[in-house]
Amino acid sequence: MYINTFQYKPEHVDCRLCTEYAGKKKGCTAQGCPWLAERIEAGVVGYEEAVMETFPRNAHLDARLHTAIRRFTGSLFLSPAHQGRMERLKAREGFRRKRDTPAYFAAMYEIPVYEL
Repeated sequence: MYINTFQYKPEHVDCRLCTEYAGKKKGCTAQGCPWLAERIEAGVVGYEEAVMETFPRNAHLDARLHTAIRRFTGSLFLSPAHQGRMERLKAREGFRRKRDTPAYFAAMYEIPVYEL
């Protein structure tokens, strides 16, 4: 069995290499970045771009998203204790491919603030 260890780097996800890029004058012609996940993995997408590209454009939602972006502290966790609880729970539960979906991790993140 071979485990793929490839990781995207900034030079792999340069927008000029994208099929949606129409040159310097027009730039990107896509409504949303079709390669957002790969660009996030390469570390070239900031929090604001990731949030704004993930949700559909809507004037009411945009205002709320801009507020969330402005209040972002640099960590997705409420505190170091919150992050520690998440890491301990992940270690205790182990990894299961079919179970470990984004929805599962979202539920884990929302576990109450008391110590497990």
